[in-house]
Amino acid sequence: MDRNHVKSDNDIGTLSFCRSDADGHVTRPWLERDEVFAVGNQLEGRYLLQSRLGEGGMGSVFLARDERLDRNVAIKVLLLTRDVREAEKELETEARLGANLQHPNIAAVFDFGFHRNHSFTVFEYVDGESLRALLERRGCLPLSEVQAITGELARALDYAHSKGIVHRDLKPENVCVTASGLFKLLDLGLARDLQHEAALGVYSGTPTYSSPEQASCQPTDGRTDQYSLGLICYELLTGKRPFQASTPADMLLQQIRTPPPDPRQVDADLPAPVATAILRALSKSPDERFATCQAFAAAIGDAPVAQANPVVGISEHERFSFYVCHATKDSIAARTLATELESRHHPCWLYQRDALPGVSLQQQVRSAMARSHGVLVLISRAFLEEPRLVDELAHAHHLGRVFFSLLLDMSPEEFDSHKAVWRAMLGPAALLPMQGRDSVKQMVSRLTAGAEAVGIRQQPSDSSAHVGAAVPLAGQVWATDANQIDIEDLEHVVFRTERIDDFLKRKNKTFLSATKGLGKTLLLTFKRHQLTTEGAVGRTVTTIPEGRPYLDFMSELRSLSERYYKPLASLNTTKRLWNAALRISVISHHAGLIDDDEAFELEAFPQRMRRWLRGVKVEPTVVFKEMTGMPVSEFNRVIDETENFLDQKLRSLHSGTYLFIDKVDQAVRQLPRQAWINVQAGLIEAAWEMMNANSHIRVFATIREEAFANYESDVKSNLFGATTRLQYTEGELAAMLDQLAVCYEGRQDFREFIGFNVIRHAQRPDPEDSFQFMRRHTFGRPRDLVAMASEMSANRNTLSEDRFCKTVYETSATSLVTNIFDEVQVFLTCLAQREDRLRFLASIAHNVLSRQDAVAVCEQFNGLAPGTLQHFGEDSGDVYHPFRDLYLAGLLGVVEADSETGKQVQRFRQPHDVLQDIGFDLPDSEFFLIHPALNSFIAKQRSKNPYRVHQHIRVGHGQFWEPYHGPFYEIEKQLTPAMSQEVTAAGYWLLSQIHAHLKSNRQQIQTLFSMNSAQWNTLRAASPLTDELIYWLEELREMAIA
Repeated sequence: MDRNHVKSDNDIGTLSFCRSDADGHVTRPWLERDEVFAVGNQLEGRYLLQSRLGEGGMGSVFLARDERLDRNVAIKVLLLTRDVREAEKELETEARLGANLQHPNIAAVFDFGFHRNHSFTVFEYVDGESLRALLERRGCLPLSEVQAITGELARALDYAHSKGIVHRDLKPENVCVTASGLFKLLDLGLARDLQHEAALGVYSGTPTYSSPEQASCQPTDGRTDQYSLGLICYELLTGKRPFQASTPADMLLQQIRTPPPDPRQVDADLPAPVATAILRALSKSPDERFATCQAFAAAIGDAPVAQANPVVGISEHERFSFYVCHATKDSIAARTLATELESRHHPCWLYQRDALPGVSLQQQVRSAMARSHGVLVLISRAFLEEPRLVDELAHAHHLGRVFFSLLLDMSPEEFDSHKAVWRAMLGPAALLPMQGRDSVKQMVSRLTAGAEAVGIRQQPSDSSAHVGAAVPLAGQVWATDANQIDIEDLEHVVFRTERIDDFLKRKNKTFLSATKGLGKTLLLTFKRHQLTTEGAVGRTVTTIPEGRPYLDFMSELRSLSERYYKPLASLNTTKRLWNAALRISVISHHAGLIDDDEAFELEAFPQRMRRWLRGVKVEPTVVFKEMTGMPVSEFNRVIDETENFLDQKLRSLHSGTYLFIDKVDQAVRQLPRQAWINVQAGLIEAAWEMMNANSHIRVFATIREEAFANYESDVKSNLFGATTRLQYTEGELAAMLDQLAVCYEGRQDFREFIGFNVIRHAQRPDPEDSFQFMRRHTFGRPRDLVAMASEMSANRNTLSEDRFCKTVYETSATSLVTNIFDEVQVFLTCLAQREDRLRFLASIAHNVLSRQDAVAVCEQFNGLAPGTLQHFGEDSGDVYHPFRDLYLAGLLGVVEADSETGKQVQRFRQPHDVLQDIGFDLPDSEFFLIHPALNSFIAKQRSKNPYRVHQHIRVGHGQFWEPYHGPFYEIEKQLTPAMSQEVTAAGYWLLSQIHAHLKSNRQQIQTLFSMNSAQWNTLRAASPLTDELIYWLEELREMAIA
């Protein structure tokens, strides 16, 4: 370096340099220019230059008068240049960067302009003494003053670093102390935007205060400023600089190579921790320094803590003490801490618990932060893997919120090793390690003490969790089978709707019709319990069966001969069989009903039936099975010869008799469809006929809704008044879970039990209601929801949001999907066998299919050449139609117009829908949707050719099919594994941004397609591979901004 550029080591100013010589010498590329601004000139008709304050590495600084606002300002003008346009561009960048720095310890940037084609920047004028002048006047400063100065400067530097700005020329000359004692950073002339720094080939600084990496022309970050702050601190305490050199080059080499001397060699009274902290800040490797400048300040004894910015314009009861920022997998810790904080009158906001479904999560998060005094940050390994959390931290930092940071099962050293760029945002407070064994109460005590120190006061909280006592039950909790529930628990467990109350309270309501999983067995058991309790305080009633089990469960007809298939397909035959079975059972429970002189009437019966009629008690289903074990001609003979006798004996009965019959549908599920239907229909018609013959008898029985809806009879219209057809609304299902959460868990509702109000999706912008998330993965039946809740209850202590979602996925795949095929087996034509189902499901690539996709899969399933299904006709009986079976099972959704609103909605077959033979035609829909419960099931069967779920289309019954879902489908279909990871990431990023703006500001979508969009440019550069993808993205753009 040319010695003429500097006067002496003590006067080394800000220099521009780059390492260019082979011997490592540093050269200065810029040449000084003549002054272009003169005292007395007026800039832009507003700023009057009054005097020159000083000169820096890039320009001169003037004192000027802002005549418009009548105040003094500092104006910096460019003096040194290698290229005027490039240098002025840098000055403009500096001004824009500085304008974003609003901090009490940083001189503000007011304006930027041009004078005679040369740029200038207008700064806040700080009227005071520079730190250099203070140091020269006093020689050195006591430790207490240095601690305070270092703390103020550290907070200002960390604030700048959080904005992506490094000062890079920190020295006593660039620090000023005001008359009020406030220290301010001046001259951010060498600040650099970290995102663009790597592209610059020139680095600048003051050799005496340059870090080793800066002196080596290496990229820098906030730890460069920490090194400079350490040099200043050393000088303030000792009055001497740690390095002495005669030339700038020598000084830079010392910064790179020479270890700093211990400051206690100059001042032996300096405390050892302070000296150690200074030497750590002066480490040659940035990795060995403190994570932040404030951490360094704290290590030398700076104790002040940032005060919480006030929450203004919001009523007291709408404020929160803490916004809890955490990763999805850490929701248990977040909920536990929030609950304990709220018990101490510090309300908290958790997105899973407090966010509303269907509203942009980003909007809700920002609203909650605006109402929160502080931000509790739970840092974990999972936290470091969720980029969206950085945006939350940045917004909280922008609002000036105080951070309280906990390390979950992570040491400070491990966290520091990740070099998180947002570390500086968290401020000076220590990171508190919280291991699994640590007491939550102790940690919360520390948090509340810290909150009090920064002015966050306790306040009434309406969100404290209610913890009650679970109802003491005798049976199993969250039972999915009615037989697991003790009869004494039914009063607490049974959920009552108006329809259910009607069945339970009215004696003439004797039949329950519903599909599987809606609670027929539970309600029939409860009705028996109520009726027999009634009988205990009034007249005597005979119940069949007498005790446990409380219902006559028909066991499976495994040995039934195929010769019975045709007779049982006749409603007349099954009705006759049940007539006989019911009468024999009733008579068997009333010994003495048949007189001795009527013994000859029994000779027509087989021997076992004669014993029953003589008083050996038997249930109706046992009699039915006995009769179907005879040859068809034999049971017809028995019925023909005994029908009148049995009817006469039945009519002579004058005491109350109640029969309870269930699960006939399961016993005969191997029968062909018509036989399966008519065995059940025959029971309720025979029961109806018997009750009409004797009003003392009541037969309470269940029938599958699929059978009730599909049988035909001239008597059927009379049965509707006696039949309750079960169905549940969405609201009733949610209320049922709330009731069971109170009963089983002692919580005030189900959401409090699981701890989540909403579930966040990685791609979609709006969170989903936690109940709706569960509901989408079921078939709308109580049993499905209870099965999931049972698994959650078993894991209640580890039920994070992530675990909650996995429980829903796994339960729906392993239990619900497997069972549903068995439950509707009699209606299936080609998917009744497991091997056929797996072969069919293996050919489905996505969870959303166009009609063309479905036809292609159907052709493959039938072994047809592509394009040949049309020759048979889509409704042809000559080919198999697996999608028709899938639709009947409730596992295939269609898109159709809502009858009330006209909007396009997704529709899956629901439990209350009539299940009838729809022929062979595929349902009329442009798109077909795979049920969410089937997604995990299909994925588990795949070893190759992964099954892909469309991330931006929420699939489920009742979900809207938006106009832009078609382009979403096409775009995600194009994002195939064949594309590079970079292209796929760019495509998904664009789609996520478009989706978010569709919910808020559609006009912003246009900016995503500009030449400044890196993601858009990535897709364009991958052409022609991405041509189809680009086409659909542009279609989506036009649709959005139209």
